[in-house]
Amino acid sequence: MEVLLGICLVQTRFGEDNAHGQRLAAFLARLGCHVLELDTSADAPLATFSSASFAPQVIHGFHLVKSGIFCHELARQGRVPLVITCTGTDVFIDLQTPGLNETIRNVLSAADKVVVPFYGMLPYLREFLPEEGRFTIIPKGVQPPTPSDLPDLQTHPVPAHGRIVLLPGAILPARHTHFAIHALNPLLSRFPDLHLVILGNVLDSQYGQMVTDLAGNHPWVRILPALSPGEMARWYQRADVVLNVSHVEGGSQFMLEAMSLGAPVLASDIPGNRAYITDEASNEGRGTGFLYSTSPSPEGFQRIHEQADLVDKMTFLLEHHEIRTQTGKRAAAWVKETLNPDLEAFLYLELYRKLTEKG
Repeated sequence: MEVLLGICLVQTRFGEDNAHGQRLAAFLARLGCHVLELDTSADAPLATFSSASFAPQVIHGFHLVKSGIFCHELARQGRVPLVITCTGTDVFIDLQTPGLNETIRNVLSAADKVVVPFYGMLPYLREFLPEEGRFTIIPKGVQPPTPSDLPDLQTHPVPAHGRIVLLPGAILPARHTHFAIHALNPLLSRFPDLHLVILGNVLDSQYGQMVTDLAGNHPWVRILPALSPGEMARWYQRADVVLNVSHVEGGSQFMLEAMSLGAPVLASDIPGNRAYITDEASNEGRGTGFLYSTSPSPEGFQRIHEQADLVDKMTFLLEHHEIRTQTGKRAAAWVKETLNPDLEAFLYLELYRKLTEKG
């Protein structure tokens, strides 16, 4: 099976996770699939493809907007099946953006299959593609990172006995990074050893400067650039709580990797987090993390985040080590069982085979 996988390798202001597409390509290769990864952010991706001696049986665009538009044209020219994988950015931001609707509708209607990682995305897509049979749900695969062999946190030391809340991910308005600083600040009177560590690159310069200035006024906040997977794994192991305060997600790779290593997670109650977290507060003894309340906002993709609920649940987590430990263990077991990257690749390969046999 020969597949062209279109991936946008340049991080945009919404911070798509291109690593997921690259990892999928690697796991497909392990199953004997010949995959050509094509960077759809290149100046001349079509020329790059044309110069390659490669005749794909399937074109797969990883990201509806960032890769799907280009892959649609390739599939049309080559008269081969088109698969589109939708991300959280596609569904919860780009689909709601005026001006993109017609282009997106053309790509969706041309796709032989549209893949989403969880059911909660489908209601947002049906407006553009009402044909239920065109959708396929393939759970997102997660490969737990191996902790770095470097001395634990030597490069970026924190107090040995401090309480660490880790906020991984790009610094962006959609990730709502600044809210974490405001929300956790009242906890300092109760936990004077509390430290918020923000791990991520600035992908929106204006917003990034605002967050940097805000953090500069709070000595308990540290901002570090994105690290290697091994170093990130060390931070997940060191953190008392891994926090996600995003307005939108399609399944945060950082959050899922933290869960795979048994880190306790507190996240905003949005579709892209709710799909992966069973709230321990509502399912005592069965939860895989904690969710704090949010509600719809008239401001586009943004949500109204309930700071009081976040503070209450963070306080509970910081004061109950055993519950953190047990919730983290359940999360790791759930990720291992449900989000298997080998299974994800197998399901994609089966999808490709069905499409080529049908053709």
